Amino acid sequence: MKATRNLIQAYRQAPWRQQVQWAAMILGAIFAVALVAAIYLNVTGRAATIGRIVQGLQNDREDMEQRIEDLQTQLADLTSVATMRDRAEDLGFKPLDPSQVTYVFVPEYQGRATAQLAPHSSQLFDTSRRLPAEYTTSLFEWFGGLFGGGN
Repeated sequence: MKATRNLIQAYRQAPWRQQVQWAAMILGAIFAVALVAAIYLNVTGRAATIGRIVQGLQNDREDMEQRIEDLQTQLADLTSVATMRDRAEDLGFKPLDPSQVTYVFVPEYQGRATAQLAPHSSQLFDTSRRLPAEYTTSLFEWFGGLFGGGN
């Protein structure tokens, strides 16, 4: 028993050392909590800042869309039939009388260029070329040829 007590006493730490260890563990835990809180605040602050930037950009986008719509309305007003007629009259143009029109026939003139349609797929790809039989044989046909003695 005395040997056991001596052994425990030899490996027992001093009370001040135990207090220092407990204090270090508590300080370490406080430091870990503070570090996690700092990281959380940093990420949250960045997210809030980016959110405000996005809101500002969305507001700018809405303002630009409103400006585009206003300009389209102005363009529609400027190109309306009544406005164009008034502008033409101010420039000295008069309505056309169909009896005053002279048509000139030009035999070489083919007319306005129209949209060209895409060529037919047979013109794009050479359909006369086929794949060799080796590339069209299925796995079952290939095994049948190996084991069945055919081909």
